[in-house]
Amino acid sequence: MAGTQRGSAARTSGGVRPVTSERLEDHLRDRRLLVSRREDGVLLGEWQDMPFSIGLGGREDSVLQVRGRWPRLLPARAGAGLAQLINDWNRDRVLPKVYSVPEGDAVAVVAETNLGVRFGASDEQLTETITLALSVTAQFFAGLEASVPPAREES
Repeated sequence: MAGTQRGSAARTSGGVRPVTSERLEDHLRDRRLLVSRREDGVLLGEWQDMPFSIGLGGREDSVLQVRGRWPRLLPARAGAGLAQLINDWNRDRVLPKVYSVPEGDAVAVVAETNLGVRFGASDEQLTETITLALSVTAQFFAGLEASVPPAREES
């Protein structure tokens, strides 16, 4: 975009600025977290071996969405136990919101943190928010990993 500063030059002030997809991309690249950008503008990365996505959503892109997906799929028969684990987490903690998504005969587990950015954010706020979202997501997935038997090798 013409007239839009990108990269380090755009981050010299520490004040609150609009959160845009381009700003998020620069922010993640500077921290070596960004892997790619989907066609819909969602940014994809990996943190502690966990795939994640970051994007803007909601009315007028006013919500920063950080989602992590557990790299394993669980068999559908894990449904009741998984539902209890997810309900316990969501009852006892504010972040991240955790839910399961059916995928054929299996279930994927997703953790999501949303933050309103309608009025912008400073670089420090972005760093703290993204780091917190990824950290609590990794914490949940570590607990999930400890609660689920190891995946069997297919023969």
